[in-house]
Amino acid sequence: SPADPVIARANDGGSVATTFGPDLIVGHVFSCAQLGRVGTIGSGTIGMSCWTTACTIGDEGTNWWGLPDVDHPMISVNLFRLRKLDGTDRLEQLGQSWLKHGFGTENANDCGFGCTPGGHFNLNNPGCSDTYAASQFVPCDMGPRSMMNPYTGVMPFGDDVGPAAGCGNTMYPSRDHRDHVHTPISHRLQVQDVELIPALNTGAKYFSEGQYLLPHEFVAGNGTQNNNASYRRVNVSGGDACSSGFIFEDASDTFTEQPAINAWTGASQTLIEPAPLVDGRGYLVYKVTDLGNVWHYEYALYNMNMDRAIGSLSIPLPAGVVVSDIGFHAPLNHAPESHTVNYTNTPWAVSTAAGAVTWSTDTFGVDPFANAVRFGTMYNFWFDASSPPQSTNATVGLFKTGGTIAAATLG
Repeated sequence: SPADPVIARANDGGSVATTFGPDLIVGHVFSCAQLGRVGTIGSGTIGMSCWTTACTIGDEGTNWWGLPDVDHPMISVNLFRLRKLDGTDRLEQLGQSWLKHGFGTENANDCGFGCTPGGHFNLNNPGCSDTYAASQFVPCDMGPRSMMNPYTGVMPFGDDVGPAAGCGNTMYPSRDHRDHVHTPISHRLQVQDVELIPALNTGAKYFSEGQYLLPHEFVAGNGTQNNNASYRRVNVSGGDACSSGFIFEDASDTFTEQPAINAWTGASQTLIEPAPLVDGRGYLVYKVTDLGNVWHYEYALYNMNMDRAIGSLSIPLPAGVVVSDIGFHAPLNHAPESHTVNYTNTPWAVSTAAGAVTWSTDTFGVDPFANAVRFGTMYNFWFDASSPPQSTNATVGLFKTGGTIAAATLG
């Protein structure tokens, strides 16, 4: 049973109908666990996941039809770390999972909205919940993020495509594991040991994030896709030769209907939404710190559910301003697999020409599989400058569609 006693959302005496139509949120993300590893303890990578509870808060039930039907939620989990860095701080995404296919709901009352248990296995009724255990995020039941439009929920459909070793005869176009060689971390939330070992990350705070993507919400057309991510702080211990692995302990309640970027207190956010009700949202997150005679500028691009993705970031650089220690960080895309789209991990190029500091990946026309900021991921950018901050606009480049959008920030 989820640890949170109630969801921090106003409701009418236990009646959930706070929105119209199908509206699904992550009510709980909890009990994260290491499920496997590759490599030596201390220099390897773990595969992990978390328990997630979905809650239907609209006045219409949400569809959970299992494959081969593609009208069901897809579930992802992410892990973030907030740490101090030479007088400032930075929130970084450490890893990401593939997508878990939903297939049915228990219609429970774990969200505290007055659900009447029972009902149809493939319809999560208003006020009702469904929980997936971390152990259910098994490789054979997951599909790559590349096969889904995160806003519309559209994914490949079709009949069984044949057997896959270790997975049986239930492979479909959106979940095709043919010719995969699964390891203990395959398709799970993958995090490198060095990002978790307590002795190497003194004072760091960790946050797990769960997100549900639901085709039914887009079909209804009421724009309820933008509250589908929630997060929770977790404490991390273990990870040495004397332990059986890393231990993740819940350290807060779940912060519902908000992404983990909100854990970066003191940072500001600007919404990036180039096509409301057509495509999803992203955010430019930024923070400037006075270090004495030099100012440190931190930026992050978080793509919550925007299919067009993000391929560049430019910050104006006035004449005479000197910048140094320019940096970039991105969570790793998973290793290449057969029968799926595979993204690169090439770091973004950086330049200080044409009156701006600009980071960019290859354009979609050059490489459609380039290392863009796709949904459910956050990339970091930073530099030191000889000048104090002032209000300006960043230029954010849209990857799939081309074009740019201005985003208010400090520069």
